[in-house]
Amino acid sequence: MYFVGIDTSLQHLGISLLKYDDKKFFIFLLDYFHFNLNKNENIKKFSDIVIKYNKKYKPLYVIEKVFPMKSHSRKSIFNFAYAYGVIKGILISNNSNFIEMYPQRWKRLVGTTSVKETSIERFKEIFTNWENTKFPIKNDHIVESTLIVISFLIDTYEDRVYLLEKLKGEIKK
Repeated sequence: MYFVGIDTSLQHLGISLLKYDDKKFFIFLLDYFHFNLNKNENIKKFSDIVIKYNKKYKPLYVIEKVFPMKSHSRKSIFNFAYAYGVIKGILISNNSNFIEMYPQRWKRLVGTTSVKETSIERFKEIFTNWENTKFPIKNDHIVESTLIVISFLIDTYEDRVYLLEKLKGEIKK
């Protein structure tokens, strides 16, 4: 089965396409993107990616459901809501199946914290071949979009501890 993880922030978007082989407890990271949502050409690019993935893979999209903080400015809150609305609007208009994962939940399931370095370290533990690829390991949006999908798999699998111990990954791009 194919999954697309989506990690959003005020302006940036990280996307990762994963294939999960449940017979081997194996995840293949097939594709990834990162771009700024404040530019119209990037919104078009995201829409084109959704159309392409829907035709070729028919994936389940797993989106991080985050909310702006009260301490953010009004402009930041508006930009955040705009970006999140664009993502959901594109998915809905393309009849894409998606679910939302709260940050606290997915981070607890994969064993990370809100510190970005813990997500990167957890990613390295799962995808041991990351050094042999050109994967942008410093890009936390792509790393976290991948971990969001893994947390969904952990959450839906009956024996979470078993899956987390057996789960391995490979980057194929």
